[in-house]
Amino acid sequence: MRLKTRNLTIKIRETLLELPDRVFIKTLLDWISLAEEHLQYPDWSDEYRYALGFRVQSQETQTIYATFSALHENEPNTVAVAWIEPGIVTLRMILKNFTLEQFYRTVIPLASDALFDRAVQERWGSPPSSLSNGYEFLENLLRHLDAKVYRRPTDQLRLPLSDKIPSDASSTEVQPDVSSTVKDPREMRSVGCVDPPVTREPHP
Repeated sequence: MRLKTRNLTIKIRETLLELPDRVFIKTLLDWISLAEEHLQYPDWSDEYRYALGFRVQSQETQTIYATFSALHENEPNTVAVAWIEPGIVTLRMILKNFTLEQFYRTVIPLASDALFDRAVQERWGSPPSSLSNGYEFLENLLRHLDAKVYRRPTDQLRLPLSDKIPSDASSTEVQPDVSSTVKDPREMRSVGCVDPPVTREPHP
């Protein structure tokens, strides 16, 4: 990783972690949702969730699994499945514990997929890839997050204050407050042809 890329990545992680809890969790959940809309192969947005501590739960046995594959291996006939979101403390810890390389290869591609339309409209430049150093994109992403940090609190969220945000439970399993249930895991998937997010180079 080049020095400028390293320094920008460090600043992006620090700025993301500086966000207030409600803005922090909303930002990441929004990114995952937008990335899922942008990506064409659904499994690839799942990889973002797995990397950020999301788990899947069988609604029939209430058992929590690390991935859909693990669930289907153990419960091949299960149809009703829920995403289990990590709590804020867990999610912050995951981002802090990522090596810089892991953060760069997970969160930067997530942001580039999620903010693809905005980046095109506002001319952020190409995300890091084998064809681009991505400096302009990274600088614009940093400015985008900086604006969230310094925005007035009343402007930071569109959610009503009564909405719950995931919090960490005392259980050794990931037990956040919010889960989303689907009848078929394929219903939460979209379609595409880019490389899986955790193992691929960030792409425009």
